[in-house]
Amino acid sequence: MAASLSIDDLLDAINETAIISETDLNGKITFINDKFCEISGYTLKELLGKPHSIVRSDVHPPEFFSQMWNTLKREENWHGDVCNRKKNGELYWVNTTIIPIFSNQHGKTMRYVAVRFDVTDKKRIERELYLRNKEFDSFLATTDGFCQLNLSGHFLDISDSLYAMTGYSDSELRKMTLVDLEVLTQEKADIIPSAKKRLIITNIAC
Repeated sequence: MAASLSIDDLLDAINETAIISETDLNGKITFINDKFCEISGYTLKELLGKPHSIVRSDVHPPEFFSQMWNTLKREENWHGDVCNRKKNGELYWVNTTIIPIFSNQHGKTMRYVAVRFDVTDKKRIERELYLRNKEFDSFLATTDGFCQLNLSGHFLDISDSLYAMTGYSDSELRKMTLVDLEVLTQEKADIIPSAKKRLIITNIAC
């Protein structure tokens, strides 16, 4: 039978992976764990007693933090992705949950505890994909007769110029192949390499 996980083991595991901090009602830091120091580059001495804005970046507009504080003042949990700045100026992203901690006697918020996880790599990948898609959309819009096909020869992406060149609507082209447009013979269409997931055809009018 597997040994049960103790509370101490669980807390150690959380402390090892999560970035944890505690602030008073004004946002002044009263507690941080080692992970917070590790990712921010600040020491414990440099952070304790300082406003949490010490790691704030200029990525988010003031309204972002106003909405955050409004949520917390309603004694509700706040959750979202925040871009912070390290001591050396580098940016890092954290998936953040901030929880109001209530007084047992009066039921009022006494402090806030924040649990964060580093999602910098995830954000970087999302940004790269966004830029690639943006470049592709620009290419699609400016290349005459551009289209992208699946292995059966049906259209996946179609440039505006292809609609103008063929005279077909989007719904019509989606039902057709390049063979139907008489751009490729069936014999040539059959030898499209099966290992390729997509085939890109440009300058279709040529």
